[in-house]
Amino acid sequence: MRIRRVELSGFKSFMDRTVIDLPDGVTAIVGPNGCGKSNIVDAIRWVLGEQSPKHLRGATMEDVIFAGNADQGPLVRPLVIGRHAVLRHRDSSLVRAVSDSGRCPVLLVRDASRPPP
Repeated sequence: MRIRRVELSGFKSFMDRTVIDLPDGVTAIVGPNGCGKSNIVDAIRWVLGEQSPKHLRGATMEDVIFAGNADQGPLVRPLVIGRHAVLRHRDSSLVRAVSDSGRCPVLLVRDASRPPP
């Protein structure tokens, strides 16, 4: 499996929808301190099904939700989409969001519009 794109919305420090394309050959995410590099890694772990808030650098699962800042209040639902290719199958996406009940299941969504590789 190779992750091609990560889409974040309301996850940790990513309030607005953020799309990160990961083309072939990308092996690292670099940037200055405090820009969200570790939060991108946490988002990938979360969408792949991580259950432990400790492994996402938090005390509870609610810590993955954008907590707000001076300009914007907190959000209630984080959303992470990881688009990837699954071996010989069609492209697909893993989608994880927090539901009203507080559950956050991982959903596999296949993209039927793309032919198999």
